[in-house]
Amino acid sequence: MDFRPQVEYRNEPGDKKLNYVRARAVAADGTGLAVGLTFSWPGGAVTCPGDNPPKEDGWCEFTATEGEFTVSIAGRGQPVTVRLPQNDQHTVAVVVWRRYW
Repeated sequence: MDFRPQVEYRNEPGDKKLNYVRARAVAADGTGLAVGLTFSWPGGAVTCPGDNPPKEDGWCEFTATEGEFTVSIAGRGQPVTVRLPQNDQHTVAVVVWRRYW
């Protein structure tokens, strides 16, 4: 495994009925890397790039409401699970895979 994931949850201003999962991979120095990411949940999945293109800032983003989602990086690291609540917050789960070599 050459990438290690970090997960952070942020409560941000926005639509309280929507949440997001944002993910990207970076080199040891923080430079963005082009990799394939998959966002999956029971009964479905989307890929970025593929089903969804990366944003202009290099992040892949998946719009969700609530529940448990698995984010994986094209066979290079352990998948991570994020849990999005449906409450009075607009939650963004941020997943960053950092390459350490």
